[in-house]
Amino acid sequence: MTISLKSIHLKYGERLVLCELNYQFNKGVYLISGESGSGKTTLLNLIKGYVQPDKGEIERGNSTISYMMQETMLFSNLTVSENFMMKYALHHALEDEKYKSILSNDMTNIGLPINLLNTKVSSLSGGQKRKLELLLISCDPSEIILLDEPVANLDKASIQQIVAYVESHWSDERTVIISSHSEMNFEGPVNRLLLDQGTLRSI
Repeated sequence: MTISLKSIHLKYGERLVLCELNYQFNKGVYLISGESGSGKTTLLNLIKGYVQPDKGEIERGNSTISYMMQETMLFSNLTVSENFMMKYALHHALEDEKYKSILSNDMTNIGLPINLLNTKVSSLSGGQKRKLELLLISCDPSEIILLDEPVANLDKASIQQIVAYVESHWSDERTVIISSHSEMNFEGPVNRLLLDQGTLRSI
């Protein structure tokens, strides 16, 4: 569950995005803030392996990584239940009543009305889609979870529902790395970091 970044340098053209970045992520919740364009999304893409550093080394061990990107990655022509079923079946034996029970409980926990079960994703609000994406990640046993702006443009109630879900489901068992412009108030311990001038520091 450890990700180690060692002397990471990354440039886009002439712009230096990450500079001599050294950090180790262990089990727990990490909340990364920073100005727009500071490189938060780039950092998550780097951890996932979607981009490579110009210099430096990333150690992921054998850890598996799930990534909720800013762009919605749902099947808009399918229902809430169908989206969940497809993701659940990738990692578990598909028992009809079991997955429906898990989905119903998780929807209640994260504040998604049960009457949306058979609603097509294309009809959901932006906040409802973000909540559903979090539920899909819960189907995945990955040890490391990356969340890029998971509460952007959501109201305070929805933000708190997502925070509570993250804390109750993942904070004690996995490494959760979140980038966010928005304030997210966790009740338990959280490692707050600022990405500034290409490097991370605790705040």
